[in-house]
Amino acid sequence: MKKEVSEVTFNLIPVDSKSNIKKISLSNISKYAKLKVMLPLLCARISALSYNIALGFSVAGLVLFVLLSLYFAFCVVASNIMFRPKKMQFEDSVEDTILKRSFNREFLNTPFEEREINSDFGYNLYARLYINEVKTDKFILVLHGHKSNCVDMLPYAEEFLRLGYNVLIPDHRYGARSGGSSVTMGHYEKYDAISWINALFEEFPNCNLGVFGESMGGATGIMVTAMDNRVKFLIEYCGYANYELIMLPRLNHSRFLYRLLLPGLRIVATGLFNISMKEMDALSAMKTISVPVLMLHSKADKTVTYNNAEKLLEANPNAKLITFEESTHARSLSRYKNDFITAVEDFIKSLPNGLSPDKEAEKKTKTKNQKMEDIL
Repeated sequence: MKKEVSEVTFNLIPVDSKSNIKKISLSNISKYAKLKVMLPLLCARISALSYNIALGFSVAGLVLFVLLSLYFAFCVVASNIMFRPKKMQFEDSVEDTILKRSFNREFLNTPFEEREINSDFGYNLYARLYINEVKTDKFILVLHGHKSNCVDMLPYAEEFLRLGYNVLIPDHRYGARSGGSSVTMGHYEKYDAISWINALFEEFPNCNLGVFGESMGGATGIMVTAMDNRVKFLIEYCGYANYELIMLPRLNHSRFLYRLLLPGLRIVATGLFNISMKEMDALSAMKTISVPVLMLHSKADKTVTYNNAEKLLEANPNAKLITFEESTHARSLSRYKNDFITAVEDFIKSLPNGLSPDKEAEKKTKTKNQKMEDIL
């Protein structure tokens, strides 16, 4: 039986291979040409973009550099004003004290002894010691304020002598006759004050000691009293609580500005003046004081605002606060002399025996003042 073989037909489509090869080659060449043209353009665009980015970073860096320079320049200027003010010379201080504090020029004739010691920080310290006509072991250390010296404290010295005290008034570091390269708002001043206390107790071992401080001297007095248990009482007048409350009035009470500037101010204070703001903290020191404290402050004080006194009183509720209404910074004694003196007298009279006013000294002072008035 024959097998039938089926016929298979292949329909071949003619292909022009040369034509296709040509088309493929031309297509590839076209792509390569386009790529060759586009690649430099792409590189140019990438280069331009990189340049713009680099330029942007350069401009941003320059702007940042300028802003940081202005920021630190402001911090340096502000710190110089605070820590290195113009020194007040003796003669200028006398005239300023007579003019602004109603000071009796005749008190300049009151005898005093000059004292000098060396600070633990390598500079000389100067003070005036007024010994009462009536022999006594009661002493008061009187601490002056910023941009000031011992002459500005003479109106207070006159009153404390009348109350029967011996009075020691140092020039703080950078003061008229003391050394030191800057004011430190209590950082080093408190240690210098303790050096004066050491000197007093070396010379007068039975010394009964109180501290009076005005403004920066008030803040320093708080810290000294907290640090040294030989201090038996404190009279603090228009002192500040801490660095923040010093700066806020100068920044229009803007806490935002204060927080913005604080890092730069800290860097400048530490780097240029070797000062730590933690060492200016009278507020924390006030919490640890257990001896009697009298505080005096005016509501009209714009230099060290009244809320400093409120904060200090919160820190030590046992302290007594006397408020004046309209006197400017450190001028309450001249504006409200009777009220100021009465407040101080009443406070001192409330102290334990050995610290209260000396009646014999008061009587002698009154007689001396009456004679002077009769002469005048």
